[in-house]
Amino acid sequence: MKKKFGAKIGLVPYASVVIGTYDENGNPDAMNVGWAMQVGSKEVAINILKHKTLDNLKESKAFTMAFVTKDTMVASDYVGLVSAAKTPNKIEKSGLTCRQSDYVNAPEFEEYPMTFHCDVISITEEFGNTRIVGEIKETTIDDRYLGNDNLPDFRKMGIVWFEDTHKDYVLMGDVAGKAFSVGKKLKEE
Repeated sequence: MKKKFGAKIGLVPYASVVIGTYDENGNPDAMNVGWAMQVGSKEVAINILKHKTLDNLKESKAFTMAFVTKDTMVASDYVGLVSAAKTPNKIEKSGLTCRQSDYVNAPEFEEYPMTFHCDVISITEEFGNTRIVGEIKETTIDDRYLGNDNLPDFRKMGIVWFEDTHKDYVLMGDVAGKAFSVGKKLKEE
């Protein structure tokens, strides 16, 4: 028997990311955003409510999206708990090291192993949230987190997912199978 949960959101884990923006005075800001996803071959979307970061996105039209890891989890959670509108020095308090992205007008935080550098291509009001779609202009990955094949190794990075049901950060697990391969045995039968 299957238990019914209705049309409830948050039953599936999703990537935990930190969005980096500049405010109207050029001060860096960061916010942990739960509802973020890739929505095209080089587009990502974030859904947020009214926050200082939303104002920054509307003003600057650019952001970085850094993937939270076990090592950056404390700072990442902090920047999601505290608003720059009330705590202007939250970046300093978080311990994150900020520098200007080489690709878009947004801050990049050195501690994250993988970052998307994005320009805003649309901002729309949908379903009680504001949806920002960004075009990825560049993806940067620290060399230490590349595998033997010179591609990103997410398990090495210690990427965490946000599991909304229990409000937990969950480490990415082991490989369960090879995509576009494990099903071939049924195709051959």
